[in-house]
Parts: sequence; C-alpha cells; structure tokens
Amino acid sequence: MNLSVIMPAYNEQAGITAAVAEVQQQILDRFAPAELIVVNDGSRDRTGAILDDLARQDPRLRIINQANRGHGPAILTGLHAATGDHLFLVDSDQDPPGSF
Repeated sequence: MNLSVIMPAYNEQAGITAAVAEVQQQILDRFAPAELIVVNDGSRDRTGAILDDLARQDPRLRIINQANRGHGPAILTGLHAATGDHLFLVDSDQDPPGSF
C-alpha cells in the first residue's frame, strides 16, 4: 500500500512535534511505503521551523510552507502534492490517530 497522510497546520508550535510523532508511530511505521505531508499554512509562530527540523530527521516527512489561505486550501495543497494511492487526512490539533 502506498499511503499519503495530509496534515494542515497553523500556529501549532506547542503540539506539532507530538502530532507528527503520533502519525509516524501509528501510521508511517505500520504502512510502508507511506509519507506525511504537513502543509504549514502561514504559521506566525515556530511551527515552520519545527517542521523543517523534523523533516531533516525523517525522509517520509514532507513539509510545504505556504502563505495563509485557510484550512480547506491547505488540505487541497496537500492532496495535490500527495503521491500515495491511498489518502488519509488528519488535523494537527485533533485527537491523534492512536486514540481512535
């Protein structure tokens, strides 16, 4: 299965590391090949810098930094960038995948 997970993010510096780690552990580690595309939607805090650091540590993580356009357009950006045959959408501020 080739899976793409799309996660829009906006001003999530306090929780983005945990959100990414949860997706890595609960999805990426279980379904290979898989990728996590995080669309940083013009965050004004350190979200972009944190995501860039995380992406340097895991090649399965792709970051798209864009000007703030809102939640829907951020999802569409991620969908257009996805390479997977199967898509999974998750928000950076919702309950993590492992809590379902």
